[in-house]
This record gives sequence, C-alpha cells and structure tokens, in this order.
Amino acid sequence: MTSKDFRELLEQHGLNQSEFARLAKMDARLVRRWCDLRRAHPLTMGAQMRIYVALQSKGISSKVSP
Repeated sequence: MTSKDFRELLEQHGLNQSEFARLAKMDARLVRRWCDLRRAHPLTMGAQMRIYVALQSKGISSKVSP
C-alpha cells in the first residue's frame, strides 16, 4: 500500500486523517506521515497491518476501489 492508496482508502470511506487517527487510536502525526505523497516507498507491513486492523474493527473494508 502506498501513501496514495491510503489516502484513497480514507476518501472512499469519508474519513479524514484526524478521524482515522481517532478511530485507530493512533497519533495523528503518524497518520499524516502515512498520507504524505512525497513518500517514495510503500508503507511498511506493520503500518499496513495497523490500518487493516483499525478498519476491520469498525467493520470497514480495507480494499481500495479501482
């Protein structure tokens, strides 16, 4: 998952960065870093798993629509 994918996932579910941070019980700065489009590399597997678990715990799909 890239930063772009993560941003699209948030948009798809009508979440902004601070809402996701609150939902996932994460520091908002971390979520902002994940959304930073200047990141040239994909999010780490640990970051991806935290996103997946947070969304699944609220019954939200973690798939990005094409």
